[in-house]
Amino acid sequence: MASEVFQIVYPMMTYLGNLRSRIKSDSDVNSDDIRNKLKLMHTTIENSVKDIQTPGKTISKIDQFPDNIKTQAQLIGYIMVGLSDSVMIDALKKNKSLQNEWIENPLENEIFGRRSSGDLFDSLMIESESSQDLAEVFYGALCMGFTYDNEKTKVAKKRLFQILPDSITKNNKYLSPGSSEAVCAKEKKLPPYFGYTATFVMIAVSILFYLISSNVLWKIATDDIRNTAEIIRQLEVE
Repeated sequence: MASEVFQIVYPMMTYLGNLRSRIKSDSDVNSDDIRNKLKLMHTTIENSVKDIQTPGKTISKIDQFPDNIKTQAQLIGYIMVGLSDSVMIDALKKNKSLQNEWIENPLENEIFGRRSSGDLFDSLMIESESSQDLAEVFYGALCMGFTYDNEKTKVAKKRLFQILPDSITKNNKYLSPGSSEAVCAKEKKLPPYFGYTATFVMIAVSILFYLISSNVLWKIATDDIRNTAEIIRQLEVE
């Protein structure tokens, strides 16, 4: 089962995955409604994570993050806000006016007073390596398209994968937001007589092939013998 923290952020990840698909098929959306919905989900995540984590659980790179980020709960909320901006900016490609509007005033700026969570990629990675909860959330965000440098992301996902091998194998339903759950069908066994039938058919075909080929070869051989005998007879007559 996924960690409690990841189960808290999973609904927002699912919402973002569905939202991206919906916007790409119909870019005429109410961005204000979406923004308000995302802000509400962010607040819910921070409060819920704070309730289940050790009180006062802080992060080490406090000076590199916005002033209003002091705890892991707030940092998890920050990652989800950065992911929200990335998803929205990517999904609104067909609607340049709304896309530019979101770029000019990202959710991150409205909540945290800054504009590029991607600049803190290295710090987020360092924090994620020291916390299973952060690692799961950051890994999920990377899989969904968190703002990042492609080369850095490849390395980061490999490092996070090493941290989370057990979680990833057990919780792939949660760690691949937006994807369909894999369903393994039960093993199907062929009836025993199927193998006997196949063997019998193969033997019968082999025998038939042998009979036909031997008859053909015998006919060719007898024709050659007959022709040779005819030639010899003609030579004797001469």
